Amino acid sequence: MYNEILIGNIMKKSYFRYAVVLLLSMLLAPLSLQAQNVTIGPDNGSLITGQAGGNVDDSGILRGMASMWRHEQLPLTMTTSDIANLTGSGELADPSCAIDIYNGNLIIGAGQTQTFVVVSLPKGYRITGYRLVLQPNIYGNGIRLHEGKNTWDIGQDDQMRFFETPAWSTGSPYGNNTHSTQLTCPDSITAAHEVGNVSNTLMENNTAENRAKEFVITRTSKTPTDMTNQLHFFFARGTSQYAVTIKSFELYFTAEGTFDAEAAPAAPGPATSMAKSPFTTSKMDVGAVVEKNDLYTYDYTGVRDLIAYTYLYQEDAVMNGKPADVATNKHIYPLVVDGQGAYAFGQGTYFIEPPTTIT
Repeated sequence: MYNEILIGNIMKKSYFRYAVVLLLSMLLAPLSLQAQNVTIGPDNGSLITGQAGGNVDDSGILRGMASMWRHEQLPLTMTTSDIANLTGSGELADPSCAIDIYNGNLIIGAGQTQTFVVVSLPKGYRITGYRLVLQPNIYGNGIRLHEGKNTWDIGQDDQMRFFETPAWSTGSPYGNNTHSTQLTCPDSITAAHEVGNVSNTLMENNTAENRAKEFVITRTSKTPTDMTNQLHFFFARGTSQYAVTIKSFELYFTAEGTFDAEAAPAAPGPATSMAKSPFTTSKMDVGAVVEKNDLYTYDYTGVRDLIAYTYLYQEDAVMNGKPADVATNKHIYPLVVDGQGAYAFGQGTYFIEPPTTIT
């Protein structure tokens, strides 16, 4: 005789095992409730190059630019692309090289295309605020970012705006053309504005006065669900060959973020004493990073979301301190009921356990 129950959504990391009696939908305990801050800058991370669509002639690559900034200690990344395609967990799927260091600061810029930017922590973290300061002070002919690489000509006619947006789905959501020179973003959450002048959102590099202006884009969480583990930005421009300096970028976050991790079976199956269910972590695996032509590079075709698992198991289904399908009598029955995955259970005590760390 067994009881049938539907598995709900499992949330977040936990230090503890939880007994499953009737309901398996729960909020798992946070690792830490203390807010923390971190900066994105030239001295506390590494720049890594990825090929956009496998294009070795990408102008950013030829200038020696990077597509990813990765923090030296935290699992924090900032990636860029001229193609807005995202992975299933919200990461940029097809990178292009639009990040570098110039005059001691991080910069973001490109040539013939608009730029999309994603800042990401793994699931289980929650960004609670940020403050990004930009300056449109880059111009000139023959700008050389790296010895032996192509130079960059940036005119004094740049017009740029920088927006935070919701996570887009597929394709290029703004203008539907990566070569679009539109400067608007109808569904933006917020936009960078001149410090001291909230009505001015247009960055220009045509005069010394305009190049001296700083623009700030900032947001602070107001509710437990209005910000997640990621930020998505759209860098719009009205001309080709454009760039801005990141004067400062500070991020606030906690390890109390919740997320849905599906624990229901995908298909019916034989009785088991342990079942595991995969979920994406929003931590990107770029595969092997190799040094090539004085750049640290990765193969864009190998980019994937790292997978973690939740474990559902009987009290006696443990080997060497870890869940394993080793119980002699198996009482977990994977089913599909009315098109939904479900588990049925025999009499006993059951546990559900997510990973305590994601590395």
